[in-house]
Amino acid sequence: MIPYTNIHTHRPPTLEPKECIGISSFRLGYDSVLPPAPFSAGIHPWDATEAYHRLPELLQQLKRCGAAAVGEIGLDHASGRRNESCQTTVLTAQLQSASALRLPVIIHCVKAFELLMELLAAYSLPAVIFHGYTGSPQQTERLFAAGYYLSVGPISLRSPKTEASLREAPLHRLFIETDDSDVPIEQMYTAVGALLNIPVPELKADIYQNFKTVFPDYGVA
Repeated sequence: MIPYTNIHTHRPPTLEPKECIGISSFRLGYDSVLPPAPFSAGIHPWDATEAYHRLPELLQQLKRCGAAAVGEIGLDHASGRRNESCQTTVLTAQLQSASALRLPVIIHCVKAFELLMELLAAYSLPAVIFHGYTGSPQQTERLFAAGYYLSVGPISLRSPKTEASLREAPLHRLFIETDDSDVPIEQMYTAVGALLNIPVPELKADIYQNFKTVFPDYGVA
């Protein structure tokens, strides 16, 4: 049986391991208990100001914790945030670590697409996944041209411009996630399958193949 793939979640699994393979997210400097493997670990941009003063310690934790990916990391330039320089410093340090460790990165991007694309281009990374993606068709075209992946979450399906992007997206560059919502992963696949006019079993197979490409050491036995 081909499992569902949930590429980014902050919640405990609701399905058996053979039914769903998921990457749980661990926020360095914020969360205290590592989730079961496979998981990602990283300093969220919301935590950048506090993490900045502990950066060497947190980067050592990142190297030692056994994460399958670095994330979620990125930039959040939403209105009201005043730590953009600090976010960039923390992100750059984590991209350096991900490159050295040869780990994929899971990216959080809010109103910072141009700068993020510039920073990412400076590093050799096994894979880049933009989670909870809400970009325009033009941004999506650039993302795919760079060889990156996008992940569809509940927020993605509330954006008409993103739905338009997804209809043109190659399946071998897509993931699906639940993020921090209580939306079941099965419901996400049903919604994305309807949007793309793809049967859910076919969609599951395509997304799981993407997972095995990016994370060859993990999967359902």
